[in-house]
Amino acid sequence: MSTDSIEKLYKNFGILADAKDKLSE
Repeated sequence: MSTDSIEKLYKNFGILADAKDKLSE
């Protein structure tokens, strides 16, 4: 189902945002 890929995308986005936060610190 497409919802599965969307969830994966959301998770990846969250990890990316987390890394950005750590970088800007």
